[in-house]
Amino acid sequence: MKFPKVEVTKTDAACRQLREAIVLFFERRDLVAVHTLAAASLQVLSDVGKAKGVTTGMLKHGRYIRDDKKKIWFELINEAQNFFKHADKDPDGVLDFKPSSTPFYIIDAVLLEGQLRKELSPASNCFLLWFYVAYPDVLTEEPFKAFSEATLEAGIRAEDFELFRDLISLSEKKAKHG
Repeated sequence: MKFPKVEVTKTDAACRQLREAIVLFFERRDLVAVHTLAAASLQVLSDVGKAKGVTTGMLKHGRYIRDDKKKIWFELINEAQNFFKHADKDPDGVLDFKPSSTPFYIIDAVLLEGQLRKELSPASNCFLLWFYVAYPDVLTEEPFKAFSEATLEAGIRAEDFELFRDLISLSEKKAKHG
């Protein structure tokens, strides 16, 4: 089988990885795979953002971390990502993976996507909505807080993964067909 050549920018590649991470997340698929895609996307978006003067990422830039704690911060933040993609130093290693960190990688990448592209993909918009419902006290954007409160009042819960997955599908169809 012959595959067509695809021209892709770093940002496009990262956003495609991010979309797949989000879809797999809402499909409740393997969280190691979801985390790997989310972390790869976040790393590329962080690198592109840094080159363009966009350093709003929460995790990768550590801008709110004290200088004397940054080394340990970055070791902790990158531990699972590095474990999942390298085996040169510890081929028999075992990781106590905490998948509860994965949504924070995804939301950080979503926020960077918005900064770099000046808009969010349908999947990223849906994840942003889910994140505000799941973690209503984490982010400070007041318009989104009101939106998440309205969503909660409508009975939409963070556990409604199928609803968010279907919302992505509907949003993408609408974006494609205008």
